[in-house]
Amino acid sequence: MSTNTMEHLDFRESVRLAGVFFFYLALLMLFLLYFGGRIQKILESLMPWFTSETQEKKKLPDSVLAEQRTIARKKLQEDHESKAEGYKERVLLPREEAKKADLEKEFYRFAGPAWKGRGERTRSDDDSDSGTLGEGPQSRPALRRRDLEGTSRDAAIARRLPEAATNPPRPLPPHRPEPKQAKRVIELPEEPEHGSPECITVIMRGVTGQRKTRRFLYTHKVQVLFDWMMKWGYHEKLYTLVTVYPRRDLSQHAWQKTLQEVGIDGDAAIAVEEIDRDVDS
Repeated sequence: MSTNTMEHLDFRESVRLAGVFFFYLALLMLFLLYFGGRIQKILESLMPWFTSETQEKKKLPDSVLAEQRTIARKKLQEDHESKAEGYKERVLLPREEAKKADLEKEFYRFAGPAWKGRGERTRSDDDSDSGTLGEGPQSRPALRRRDLEGTSRDAAIARRLPEAATNPPRPLPPHRPEPKQAKRVIELPEEPEHGSPECITVIMRGVTGQRKTRRFLYTHKVQVLFDWMMKWGYHEKLYTLVTVYPRRDLSQHAWQKTLQEVGIDGDAAIAVEEIDRDVDS
């Protein structure tokens, strides 16, 4: 046979062997699929030690499993605590000690004497003869004996007293407290009889929508309406009165004009409004 024929036969033989191998492998898988459970039961009955560790754990009661979990958690917690303690001793404590040392060093740095320079000799017996004080190029001329040992009069002349000591301020006049203003008592006039010629009916509407009705004389001052508002509980420093139509603020004519002069000479309606602080300021 030629070489090409031999190579062709070897390839065909390899393909045939591969086909046979896969055929038997498929038969084995089918056999295990259908009879694997039975075979496992037979092996377990014949060899009790054949069961795996996982199957043994499944057969343990719940109390034993819970105890094992508790022991495992405790061990894990102890490991974490030991690691945290080691980190504290190795890192945290040295860091705190270093911070304390730096703070202490900074404290003693500023708590010491403010001046730590080089001392300078002021005067000595030898300097009295030479007529200079101290040493170095910036030495000052020595003081004369008369200047050093002057009289008390010379010291008084040289001393400069503050102006407040030489010219004491005049005493302030006695404080006279200002007389307190008497608190004004709000008293509304009596309501005129209905049908009198100068009688008018005024309806006041509050902030919450409530209404009150009262009779006045149109010769009364506008302040009487503000007194009525104060009686109702609205302070005139926080609230004001306006006419409904046309809208007009009555606080400008409280004491100067009467109701008739501001246009309220018949039955009218007024409203209580809160004073706008932004506008006032």
